[in-house]
Formats: sequence, structure tokens, C-alpha cells
Amino acid sequence: MTVQIRSELLKLTTAKSTWLLLAGLAAVSALLVGALAQLWLGLGSAPDSAADTVVLYKAPLALGYLFPLVIGIVLVTHEYRSGSIAQTLLAEPRRSTVYLAKLAVGSGAAAVCAVTAVGAGTAAVAAVLAANGLPTALGSPEVAASLSGLAAALLLWGPIGVGTGAALRSTAAAVAAAFIVTMLLEYLAFPLLTLAGRADLALYLPSAASDAAAGGAGGGHRLLGLLVLACYAAALTAAGAWRFARHQG
Repeated sequence: MTVQIRSELLKLTTAKSTWLLLAGLAAVSALLVGALAQLWLGLGSAPDSAADTVVLYKAPLALGYLFPLVIGIVLVTHEYRSGSIAQTLLAEPRRSTVYLAKLAVGSGAAAVCAVTAVGAGTAAVAAVLAANGLPTALGSPEVAASLSGLAAALLLWGPIGVGTGAALRSTAAAVAAAFIVTMLLEYLAFPLLTLAGRADLALYLPSAASDAAAGGAGGGHRLLGLLVLACYAAALTAAGAWRFARHQG
């Protein structure tokens, strides 16, 4: 297993796309989130309490979850695209070992994404607040809970990506499916659920669960959001394992 993990880690770290995605995550978390915080404050929406600043500190999650998701997808699908999956399975015929190694490395990459997003986003938001003469509230329980939930949510999107990639085997199909579900169907589902008087069910959608997980101590649904997201991760990694074990060729 150790040898296979090293092999998967080498594949990941020597791919330019990995570093481009990580750089993109840092840029989104720092520049875009900082700009949004400045715009929000410029519109006269200064936070009145530490709980209000949670809205700013969890902003990297709005797009940040896509980065560990895509890294996890590409970690699996690039081998199908290049045809190198055959060589990988010849070197290590135990498919469960190969899949678990990919899952471990995908989770590790998601952890790096979580540190990058939380670090860059927190620094940007704190700098904007301080520049405007406002307290950063970094020592408050609400912000600490929000940042820990944000990191945990980003971490779970790594295994979700690996499972999705293994289940669909195509980079384009897996990325398209992820975008359709999280950025189209969820936005359509929320108003429909609201009209039906069941807005509470929106929490069980994947990106909505992520948002709840980063809601802070006062969010009420933080632990439930993490549990829902963990269920998605478990289900998709299981589906990916089932499909990966049945690879032909």
C-alpha cells in the first residue's frame, strides 16, 4: 500500500493541472473573497457581531469545493484517458489497493486544498476588516467553528471527487455531472422546495450541506451538514470502488 500511495502521489504532484488548480484556489480564496468582502463592506453591510463575520470567512466555500472535487476526479480519470490504467493494474493487480491509494492521495490533496483555502481566505478577510477599522473576530468561537467546518467540508470533497471519477471514468463526464448537480440542479431545486414549503430539505443537497457545515457555532445545522456531506462521500466512494473493481482491460 505504501508503494502504491507513493506512486499515486508522484502522479499527482508531477501533473501541471494539480498546481494550476491549487494556485487557482489560492487566488479565488484571497483575491476574489477579499474583493467581495470589501464590496460588502462598501455597501454598508458592516458586521455587527462575530456571528455576522462568519458570512465573510466562509465565502471561499462558494467556489472552493470545486478544486478538491476536480483534483479527485482527475486523479482517477486521467489514467483512463491516457490508457495508463492498464500499466497501473499490471504493476499492482489488487484493484482494491490501487483504489484505496487513490482515495488516500485524493483525501490528502483535499486537505492541502482546505489549508490553502482557509489560510488564504482568512488572511484576506481579516486584512479587509482591519483596513476598515473593524474587529477581525478571529478569536471568537463562531468564527473558529466556521473555519473548522469549512476545512472539514473541503476535505470531504476530495473523496467525493475520487468516487465520482472512478464511477464515471471520464473527466469530462464527471466534471460536467458535478457542475450540473452542484451549480444548476441545486439552484433550481431550492426555489421549488421553498414553493412546496419544504425548504428544510435543501440542507440535504451536497453544496447546501457544505454551506451548513461552515455556518459557524450559531448556524444550528453545522454537524448535520457535515454528516450529510460525509454520507455523499461514503456513497460515491463505494460506487467508485464497485466500478473500479470491474474495470476491463
